[in-house]
Amino acid sequence: MRKLVRRLVAAVLLALLAGAGCRSVGFSEVGATQTLEETVDLQGAEVVAVTIAMGAGELSLSGGADSLMDASFTYNIEDWAPEVSYSVSDGQGDLVVRQPEAETLPEAANVEYEWDIRLGEDVPMALDISLGAGTSNLDLSQINLRSLRVRGGAGESIIILTGDYEESFDVSISGGVGEVTLLLSNDVGARVTVRGGLGSVEAAGFNQDGSVYTNDAYETADVSLNIIIEGGVGQINLQLVE
Repeated sequence: MRKLVRRLVAAVLLALLAGAGCRSVGFSEVGATQTLEETVDLQGAEVVAVTIAMGAGELSLSGGADSLMDASFTYNIEDWAPEVSYSVSDGQGDLVVRQPEAETLPEAANVEYEWDIRLGEDVPMALDISLGAGTSNLDLSQINLRSLRVRGGAGESIIILTGDYEESFDVSISGGVGEVTLLLSNDVGARVTVRGGLGSVEAAGFNQDGSVYTNDAYETADVSLNIIIEGGVGQINLQLVE
């Protein structure tokens, strides 16, 4: 699977280059590995919309930040430092973390591109995550979620939604040709609807009604997650944890 992911990463990088529309193609050189540390303060926001867009690489996302965001970005191509922006208006914060457009490609294959992003746990958040090729581990169990949208690419993703959430919210997971593992709690209601796609679904412990999967807590829980998974041709794994 990892060999397949590497090939898909290369394919996505080529697609990024083609999308840039460059008339002349140069090549970036893989250099020394460097790490960029970024901290973003809340600045009085009462709710925050977070957009994370990563074309290719390895993403780790979790809670645990002392501020709105504490992040560590590791890369070995100088021009690929992530772009981070944040603004606050009328109590609404907007945080964007984005991989720069790839105008050139490295000649070497040993590209390092890893993001470790930690978000604050108190402020309500709407997360919008776009993934390309690679791997992602999204541990959202300690984040005060109000909504979640994940648009997948090619690779492996683990999404952990086992938190003691205060309110019900909607989750949308779309696209992707890899493998998605979704961890859910026995204590928080969960309704998962699978639409389209050519892959298979593993859902041990869930109640199935056609393309709809629910856990036992769904009918009685005060807080429930309404999850829609659509598109894609890969494997979907639904897992319940205590």
